[in-house]
Amino acid sequence: MKLDLMIHQNSSKNFMKMEVNDMSFEITKEADKYLNQLNRNSKSGSLDIDWDFYYICALVGMYHRRLNSEIKEDELRELTRSFPQKYHDKKFYIIALLIESEIHRKGVETRSRKELEKFMLKKVEEGETGLSENGEELLNKYAAGGLEIIKEKIGRVEDLHVFFIRLYEEILNVKN
Repeated sequence: MKLDLMIHQNSSKNFMKMEVNDMSFEITKEADKYLNQLNRNSKSGSLDIDWDFYYICALVGMYHRRLNSEIKEDELRELTRSFPQKYHDKKFYIIALLIESEIHRKGVETRSRKELEKFMLKKVEEGETGLSENGEELLNKYAAGGLEIIKEKIGRVEDLHVFFIRLYEEILNVKN
């Protein structure tokens, strides 16, 4: 959602034009439920902030190039309107992962610098998150898609330690 104010120099009126990105990082209520159960039941610890789980889900979604585009607004909860402090210095890596995932998912031609730049500029903008409304929406959809994969491959687990082991073995295909 964007707020538009216009700048016009008129004989007696001055208006400003400014776009404000009113998007946020949002987690599905289903992910909330999964995380709350995991944190509540785990004997090996819990995730510090909800954004940790959002980030894990987003990484899984981007790794597998899977979006959930069928999320309804009433199925979401706002996490934050900016990157949490502990992720602030990593936000450009996260943005780069998002762009790289979209390039591969959509089959964007990377030999044309102009086309690549045009594609990237639709995902980023100056501002708190560095992402455009489209970029934030995509990251939210990747997080929701990642949760679907987690539920399919891991299911419900009672302990954070087990969750991470299964995440690596079942989703990232890393076996010792």
